[in-house]
Amino acid sequence: MNASTTSDVKESIIRESTRLFLANGFRGTSVKEITEAAGIGRGTLYWYFKSKEEILESVFRKFEQEFLEGFMEVVQKCDGDFIAKYKIFHKFATEFARDNRDLSLAFNTLLNEIVGTDTECERVAKAIWERYRLFL
Repeated sequence: MNASTTSDVKESIIRESTRLFLANGFRGTSVKEITEAAGIGRGTLYWYFKSKEEILESVFRKFEQEFLEGFMEVVQKCDGDFIAKYKIFHKFATEFARDNRDLSLAFNTLLNEIVGTDTECERVAKAIWERYRLFL
């Protein structure tokens, strides 16, 4: 498998998992549903991810990469005061949510589902949330 195909398969798993987690919740989504939606076999899924929890961590990290890093880049270019930065943030967040509906909703929805689970997924999500909070 070449790098392009590998990247495409992994991205497909993350994309379909995000959609399914949003529709059914994390606990309500089975590995079988993910493999069927991504059009892959169970072994292929486990080649890329050790567990369903690791897929969820990847969903959170995708949100972090696309939203937080994009947000920070836009705000750091702003020379204005807090109000100016807040306006830029609001515009960026609105456009991001519009353009990345499933990812935005999934992060917020799934964060609520895993709070109190004392898992690596929860730690990853809380670290992302804290990074976002501190930046503001």
